[in-house]
Amino acid sequence: MSRSSSMLTNPLSLILMFLALIWIFTIVKYCNRSEEPQTAETPKVPPSPIKGYVLLPKTNCPLKLSESDADIASALLQQYFRLDSLNRFQEAIWDPNPDLDPLFTQKFTGSWETYVECIQTLKQDAGGKAEKLALIASNFPDNDCHACAPYIGYLRFNIRNEDPATIVILSADRALFTFGAYGAIGDQISLTQLGSQQALIFSTAQTGQGYTLGKTTIYDINNFKPILELDTYKSNGGTDEADLYEQKSDLYIQANADTLAPAKLAMYQYTMLLGGSEKKAPEPETYFYEYAPDSVRYVLMR
Repeated sequence: MSRSSSMLTNPLSLILMFLALIWIFTIVKYCNRSEEPQTAETPKVPPSPIKGYVLLPKTNCPLKLSESDADIASALLQQYFRLDSLNRFQEAIWDPNPDLDPLFTQKFTGSWETYVECIQTLKQDAGGKAEKLALIASNFPDNDCHACAPYIGYLRFNIRNEDPATIVILSADRALFTFGAYGAIGDQISLTQLGSQQALIFSTAQTGQGYTLGKTTIYDINNFKPILELDTYKSNGGTDEADLYEQKSDLYIQANADTLAPAKLAMYQYTMLLGGSEKKAPEPETYFYEYAPDSVRYVLMR
């Protein structure tokens, strides 16, 4: 018998050859895959429960300013309040004028603290010039109770190539309304596009005696007037009631909406039972809203 044929009939040799083939196949497969372009996975968007509508796209304010936005925020506050520097928390410390800032002096006559919560880009051209919106929050020292909300304001400005030295403030208001708790904003603010107009979405929730209620208000970005106010969350999960539930609402916008007119909106409301109940959850409900020019806000479609 030849040496080669004896190797083929040797069980140990066959096992070693089999393992070698597996090893070679694995190396080839890995090398081929590593040469393939790696593409990021696209987040899966759940199918819309409303025909002709898609989930309302939003650009959320980040939890923390980026390094470049922090530099812009510092320059903005110093220019707006005419200060040479900010405090160590990057807040502007300023004294309100009773004639110009009655809302502030009625609450507290001492120095106030203002910081930039977030900066959103409204539009940008190919040359690097951008129009941005900075949301600011103003409060006075030690005003940090559960129901203590800061005043919300804004600074609308132009900037070129993200250079703080090029900032030009277009308009501003430091006392639009109060929003938040414990002396800070703390809730979600988002920028969205509603067809022909941009808008800001303010979403907040409050809990008391085991009940949690959530509210969403959409503001016109040009005058900061509310154009739609909705109750978007309700739960009794913190109570000892027999039937515990959680009611949520998602906002949708008309698909392929006309960019020259305000888009139609829809709210999809659904309820989930949290346990302890033999009842069946109610069927989801959908509410449709359209923009009414006469009232300058969204109204429920009948």
